[in-house]
Amino acid sequence: MSPSEPQYPYSTPAAAEGDDLTPADEIAQARGQVQETRDELEETVEALAAKADVSGRAKAKVAETKEQAAAKADEAKAKVTDVAARVREDPQAAAQQAAQAARQAAQAAREQAVKAKQEKSAPPAAVAGAVAFVLLVVMRGRRRRRRRRELA
Repeated sequence: MSPSEPQYPYSTPAAAEGDDLTPADEIAQARGQVQETRDELEETVEALAAKADVSGRAKAKVAETKEQAAAKADEAKAKVTDVAARVREDPQAAAQQAAQAARQAAQAAREQAVKAKQEKSAPPAAVAGAVAFVLLVVMRGRRRRRRRRELA
């Protein structure tokens, strides 16, 4: 640029490289860039507002958790109904299945305990859950056997 040419403070690099942009084109280009920046800023502000809305996020998480709990409750209800029907049809087969499930759960708990011991970082909740499950299955099996003996 020569000293005689007017210098526009907001001229673009393309204009400096020799593109012949008129002042009106430069203004339009600058307005477009300003609008792009505004749009980006608006998106950023919306994202920050969403992150800052702790109560809204908490409510959404509560709703999601409720839906998951309801779905799991429905699954459990269906499973219990199915198991109850099988027990009514053939109590001995159901008892054998329960005993097999207890053995499998006990084996899985033992394997988990061995793995956790090897890693030395077993999460207590996982081990406690496995043990509780095994105890539950064993207690159910014993209760069923006792009931059958009482009925016989």
